[in-house]
Amino acid sequence: FRRVLFRSNYKRAKFFCLLSFLLYHSGYKDVSECWNCTAGFHCSQPGRNSPVGPCDAGYYCPVGSASPRQIPCPPGAYCEGTSKEPKLCPSGTYQPNFTRTSINDCTSCTAGWVIFHFCLMSFCNGMWMVL
Repeated sequence: FRRVLFRSNYKRAKFFCLLSFLLYHSGYKDVSECWNCTAGFHCSQPGRNSPVGPCDAGYYCPVGSASPRQIPCPPGAYCEGTSKEPKLCPSGTYQPNFTRTSINDCTSCTAGWVIFHFCLMSFCNGMWMVL
């Protein structure tokens, strides 16, 4: 992301950081004073010194996010509110959908399937699962 400021009022020469950036103090004058939005939160309004709010459940917000639904949580994982990154379903479970919000969305694999290695993808009961 590029740090950018814009003038809100030319007479006062006050600057605001754009979307996905924060300003940590008043009296800022330089683009280097804009910081990427905090991971797990979104900065969807310009000129703020704190995030607008947490990331929505089912989505994750890495550093610099400009939306509460920045990135959909992928299959094989779940994202609670304020997620910085997806949490993988536990070994021996699968979860085939996007935007899941809880570990309870992870389903145990059918009996008889063998788990060989953690973090490998395998086809299980007609679905991809995290091994």
